[in-house]
Amino acid sequence: MAQKLSLHAINDELDVVGSSADADGIYTILDYKRKDGTTYIRSTLSDKVNGHYTTVAVGQYDAAGTLLFTKVWTLTYDGNGQIQSKVVSA
Repeated sequence: MAQKLSLHAINDELDVVGSSADADGIYTILDYKRKDGTTYIRSTLSDKVNGHYTTVAVGQYDAAGTLLFTKVWTLTYDGNGQIQSKVVSA
């Protein structure tokens, strides 16, 4: 069964590396890495509409690099461009 970490543990125990910057300089992939350099969590933004990403997928990996599970959310934005909702879609 996958281990669940609190947000505090993610912030304190994992390094964060961004990659795949878009034309606006937004990193579409964030890898949360263990101290040994292996990826623990990968967050990927996709489906950019009117300057806003509408999908975020988050996958968790074991130390060998095997994907354990993925959750996908659909993002909606308010009139000010702030995320208004994040709804599980898969």
